[in-house]
Amino acid sequence: MLRIFTYYLSFAAFLPLLVSGALADEGQKSAQIKRLEWKVLQEEAGYRAAQNELSKFNLLFAYENLAQAVCMPSFHKSLQFAGKPESEPCLEVLKKIEGLGEPSIVAVCIQEGFGSPLCKEGYAHQLALPRSSLPARHFDPEEGQGRYSGSEPLPAAFIKEKKLFQAKKDLTHLKKMTGAIRPSITEACDSVTIRLVHESDLPLSRDQYFQENSKEDKVDNLLKELTGDPKNEGAFADLPAKKDDRVRIRVLGDRCVQLLEAMLAVHPLSSLAICERDGAYSHNCATAIVQERRYVKELKRKPNPTSQSVPSRKGQSQEQTEGFSTF
Repeated sequence: MLRIFTYYLSFAAFLPLLVSGALADEGQKSAQIKRLEWKVLQEEAGYRAAQNELSKFNLLFAYENLAQAVCMPSFHKSLQFAGKPESEPCLEVLKKIEGLGEPSIVAVCIQEGFGSPLCKEGYAHQLALPRSSLPARHFDPEEGQGRYSGSEPLPAAFIKEKKLFQAKKDLTHLKKMTGAIRPSITEACDSVTIRLVHESDLPLSRDQYFQENSKEDKVDNLLKELTGDPKNEGAFADLPAKKDDRVRIRVLGDRCVQLLEAMLAVHPLSSLAICERDGAYSHNCATAIVQERRYVKELKRKPNPTSQSVPSRKGQSQEQTEGFSTF
């Protein structure tokens, strides 16, 4: 279930760069870093003006997004991060997160390492919920949740390719189905934010949410069907209960949730949907990428008369997968 983004004229007074060292040279910064820095400047201006909890959470989320990009630039290649960062740009952003005085899964994972128990526990206790499920006081009335309410029809191309994929279960139609819904997900999920809310503000209790999650067996069944191995590497059932009364919520617009649920209903291993829902640097996202790669590998072994091959740069034949991979 699962994104973001005005104070433009007031920014002139708040334009010191957030990162220094190697990244201080504008020519060395990626477009992503520049975009995330600009978002931080927006949220810093908003927090200075409002000085309330809502603007603080928005700023925390902006800092976290920047920290992930600056501290773990190669994460989606290796799906690993050892922790204990030493680069000055990374440490600067972590210091800003610490200065807000709020707990941060992202800071913990960067400092302790992606595979650390504290990092796993933090993400295991994060919930992704539609904005409409939380009390209105957790949001600025002027923020809105985008142009979509969640009642719009699904993309026609997605519906068509979904039926074909359900009938044929092949890689060609999996790629086409993913490509058909990707633009809509990208647009609808651009207003994601986070909130730390008391359990009493949730529609269900914390335990009920995690009981529901533990009943999800679509992934296990799909992997068992393909490989005989039902292991779900994303399960954290052995983690201790969280003692903080507040719950970290990844807040998604209703249209975003509608699209993600539609994709996951037909393809439970979709890294596109899971990474949008839980965060691109979350444990569920990393697990989804690994599991989806296994699934694709199995699909490639199936005879597929509709698939096309193209020569690689080295003259070898390789199946086209562009438009499919999440990263």
